[in-house]
Amino acid sequence: MKLSPLSLPALLTRVVLLGIFDVVAIWMAVTFTQRISPLLGILIAVFAIIVNLVFLRDDLFAWRWIIPAMAGMVLLVIYPIGYSLIVAFSNYGDDHILTKEQSVAQITQNRADSFYEPQDSVTYFTYVYLRSGVTQATQEDFRFYLVDPNGKSFVSWVGLENPLTEDDPQFQYGERDANGVPASINEWKLVPPQGFGQTLQGLNLSAPPYQIRLTQLQLLQRRFVSKQLAPRFAYSAENDTITDIQTGEEYRNEKGYFVFGDGDTQKRLSPGFAALIGMDKIVRVITDERIRDPFFRVFIWTIVFATGTVFTTFALGLIFALVLNAKFLPGKVIFRTLLIIPYAVPFWLSVTSWRGLLSVNGPLNDLMVQLLGRPVNPFADPTSAKVMVLLVNLYLGFPYMMLLSLGALQSIPSDMYEASMIDGANDRQQFQFITLPLLLLAIGPLLIASFAFNFNNFVLIELLNNGGPPIASDTVAGHTDILLSYTYRLAFGGGRGADYGFAAAIGIFIFLIVGTITFFNFRFTRQLEEVSKNV
Repeated sequence: MKLSPLSLPALLTRVVLLGIFDVVAIWMAVTFTQRISPLLGILIAVFAIIVNLVFLRDDLFAWRWIIPAMAGMVLLVIYPIGYSLIVAFSNYGDDHILTKEQSVAQITQNRADSFYEPQDSVTYFTYVYLRSGVTQATQEDFRFYLVDPNGKSFVSWVGLENPLTEDDPQFQYGERDANGVPASINEWKLVPPQGFGQTLQGLNLSAPPYQIRLTQLQLLQRRFVSKQLAPRFAYSAENDTITDIQTGEEYRNEKGYFVFGDGDTQKRLSPGFAALIGMDKIVRVITDERIRDPFFRVFIWTIVFATGTVFTTFALGLIFALVLNAKFLPGKVIFRTLLIIPYAVPFWLSVTSWRGLLSVNGPLNDLMVQLLGRPVNPFADPTSAKVMVLLVNLYLGFPYMMLLSLGALQSIPSDMYEASMIDGANDRQQFQFITLPLLLLAIGPLLIASFAFNFNNFVLIELLNNGGPPIASDTVAGHTDILLSYTYRLAFGGGRGADYGFAAAIGIFIFLIVGTITFFNFRFTRQLEEVSKNV
């Protein structure tokens, strides 16, 4: 490897800095691999190797300026896209967050029904002892004295793998009562259990191969009744199945769940676990008519909403820009300040204010009653709701377009207008053949960006009217929902929990739609550039 011809101090400085970078990179790679994704850890490791090569080789000097941009592109663009694709082909969601190992542990150990009472189960009388001097007791501060039906006694506590017999030499007992129950065990004192019912009720003590659960509080006897429970579920790593010992049912691994049976009678063990399930989520968008039919209605409205917003905001902004660009308009600064107020006020505050103004009891509705003789409820009527959304977005968006247009207008050389006047062009022809083409050439990419932004303008739809009114009772879609808000309701709404895999699957459709429209829009702007070159 050809190293840079540096002096010894400079080389040592570079090696030390690279060493610090490598330590941080290794820590990040290991941490992200364990906590987030192995793919991200691999990307960080590869990037660290590239950085070392670039900064140690002279013939790769030019790449030192590109490396930071490459790192940002990989971490902020390529990785999120790749991760979203992986999630789209998985069942990742609220009930599928755990790994399979964690899911098996939850099912076999931590579910409410993970243990059952076998026919030969033993019942224990359980007495509670609390450590002396403890005021805020936890389960670890207690000791338990258990007596079986034959009078045999044991001592146990939380975390102890096997109960210890009464005659274990580590125990010293206080004076016993008529039932042979000691008043103390070492520094633990016998206490009435009713004061600790919430802390101890349902507590499990290990007694392999069983568990002993405190099931019933007997107030008069000042003790608990405990049941001996056996593990209900057994996992077979060889067959990748979980067997219900109580019923004999064998649950197979199927797409992130352990299931038994088929069809409507199929049983599932929760929680599930994250797993790749192929095209199921994507196919569901196409085949499930309860999702597909509203999806296309929402898609058409999204196109109308984004296109209408860009057209109306650009048209109104351009009109104001033409007025403000006039040479002899008095009070330009005042008008310009007033017109950018909607852009300066926080977005969410403006939308919330409009929601109040347009409500049934709002002042604008009172005005409509006086003008039309009847109230207009844009939150209940589909057509009025769509008009309301477009008008509110027009108010919020035209100042931005006005500023863009004003800057572009001021960059057009005045001699072009002078030459056109010599050729006999009137104001309409100057606007049609000079102003508008050059204006679109300058701000065309920004119009495309505005279209993409409004295509996913979730905040406006959610804050203004929550996508309502509803299309039908059997769908979560509303008449003013756009694709992103509809995706949100499908994946996260309705109290069903989060379904990240389904959201990512619909996100693929949105990405393809926006990407296709943006591609054709850029082709259009290139045509404008070619026209400007010919001119």
